[in-house]
Amino acid sequence: MINVDFKGSNTDIAKNQPQYNPLRAMTFPNDEFGVIVTCFELSEQEVQEIITTKKIYHSQLTFRDKMQPILMATNLETITESIAAL
Repeated sequence: MINVDFKGSNTDIAKNQPQYNPLRAMTFPNDEFGVIVTCFELSEQEVQEIITTKKIYHSQLTFRDKMQPILMATNLETITESIAAL
């Protein structure tokens, strides 16, 4: 699974932090919630594994702070509609 550029992406997270892989993302100006959207492309093997198991796992560093809300989706419209409903 690799992070990919996508329509609307407008920033690179961790661009100058060699300990992390840069992450292409979309941020929303004047957004009071600090929404960040990223997009990932799966390999054929990963697609087959999801088809077989119907599962995907998520890991997020919290640095022992509270977990932040997440939304996983298969298309950008689902996310932008959810943001508009906040």
